[in-house]
Amino acid sequence: MRRLAEWYLPTDVELSVPAARIALWYNYRRQIESFFKLLKAAGHQLECWEQETGPALFRRVLIATQACVLAWRPMRETGEQTVRTREVLVRLSGRQMKRTRPVTAPVLLEVCSSASAYGAS
Repeated sequence: MRRLAEWYLPTDVELSVPAARIALWYNYRRQIESFFKLLKAAGHQLECWEQETGPALFRRVLIATQACVLAWRPMRETGEQTVRTREVLVRLSGRQMKRTRPVTAPVLLEVCSSASAYGAS
């Protein structure tokens, strides 16, 4: 297999931990940061929520998380049916997309968020 790049990941983890495991941890961290980015910016505006009780905030985070999971799956899959599903979801959103980027996670999140909130009420 041809090596495309050489990566250096600075860490303070013991040398006995395999590099592949450290890379996997970085991958998990990137996914978590992407999740919070979706919660903060893509239609949910997490920082603007004015929930006054813990249970109310918990319910809202659950609904937002469900929407993120629903949006994330079609963004990652590559099958023909998934491509068609993404196209339908973009049309449902009403947004106009660039030809170079016909689908984005925020668009899918917007549609899935609406569906999640509707189902939870």
